[in-house]
Amino acid sequence: MYRAASPSSSLDKEVVLEKQILETEEYSPDGGLRGWLQVLGAHLLVFNGWGYLTSFGIFEPYYVSSLNHSPSDIAWIGSIQILFLFGMSIVAGRASDAGYARPMILLGVCLQVIGVFTTSVCKEYWQVLLAQGVCQGIGNGIAFTPAYSVVASYFKRNRVMAMCATSCGTSSGGLIFPAIAETLLPSIGFGWTVRVMGFVILFNGIVACLLIRPHVPPRRSGPLVEWTAFKDPIFALYTLGSFFAFWGNFVAFFFVRTFAQEKFQADDSTTFNLLLVMNGIGFPGRIIPAIIADRIGPINSVIPAMIILGILTGCWMAVKSMSGMWAFVVFYGLFSAAMMGLAPASVPSLSPHISKNGMLIGLFFSVASLAGLSGTPIAGRLITIENGKFTGAQAFGCVSFLVGAMFVYMARHMHKKSEMNKM
Repeated sequence: MYRAASPSSSLDKEVVLEKQILETEEYSPDGGLRGWLQVLGAHLLVFNGWGYLTSFGIFEPYYVSSLNHSPSDIAWIGSIQILFLFGMSIVAGRASDAGYARPMILLGVCLQVIGVFTTSVCKEYWQVLLAQGVCQGIGNGIAFTPAYSVVASYFKRNRVMAMCATSCGTSSGGLIFPAIAETLLPSIGFGWTVRVMGFVILFNGIVACLLIRPHVPPRRSGPLVEWTAFKDPIFALYTLGSFFAFWGNFVAFFFVRTFAQEKFQADDSTTFNLLLVMNGIGFPGRIIPAIIADRIGPINSVIPAMIILGILTGCWMAVKSMSGMWAFVVFYGLFSAAMMGLAPASVPSLSPHISKNGMLIGLFFSVASLAGLSGTPIAGRLITIENGKFTGAQAFGCVSFLVGAMFVYMARHMHKKSEMNKM
């Protein structure tokens, strides 16, 4: 499918391709109606993937009791889902650049639906791991990255806003899926509740497939994975910093309900509402920073978000009451949404080549997949080692955010210096 080209011919083809893109009549730096329809379609795909994933906290207590496994074991289900969601991006992103965005999205939606409906009939731990972790995770990753790549290609001045509006699907899905669970679980049980979620995912996927229309000429030459992108120190440092930030980010999403239940004896309804607020606050958490980022630059915006998240996770260790928990989930959800929206939205700004958006975003998410795979199991293991105490997991998240901010700041400094040298 992909043929490597000689360095000189590859460079010539890239120059010609970029010229074709800029001369394409349909290319609109500010999106237009068609561009914002791409945002809607991509938003629905993120709703299906990230919205369902960040709602994992609604499944975690149920799985612990019904599958008779430890929180650390259950965390692997969500972590493997994150691994494949990010990890498949490296293939899906390059395929998107090559002109296969729509087939990849269609395949991804099919796997999402299969994963959800098979989860609804699972009775054993390994079955849930394969259905929700592997099958649905692969489907999420295949559908997710091409959607981001297509959206990025339709925008220039308002690109960060468009990509953050796309990522708001995490918040809308994070509201709808828990609401479905809270409403239906007591009356129709786990199996049919998950099937209802599956029908929602199917409907969104069909609409997204009808809306998304790539317009950038395909870049078919070049290797499947362009590891040479990491030779760029700016991209390498930025990706490394984002790895650390994502390493600590999901700790609170996965364990906030368990923390409130064990620390303050909160009931299921209260802890459900905690998770709902944490996800729902993501709407302003993505849109407001995006407005700011389109004016001051996305990297300049993501660094403060990482630092604040590190401080908030450290403050989590000092929470002594449910009122403190409510304050924590509001601010954590707000800035976590900002970081998760701005981090991938910053990637296209690191390269002038529109035709490489999919590849770069795919590489970025492939590295983030390792963070998603290992972060929450590490936190779960620290909780087990400390006999149910959460201090180690909270400290792990705090340090991860602050180290990530340091590397992203280094990338920002080098990027700014590079831009000044071009002037």
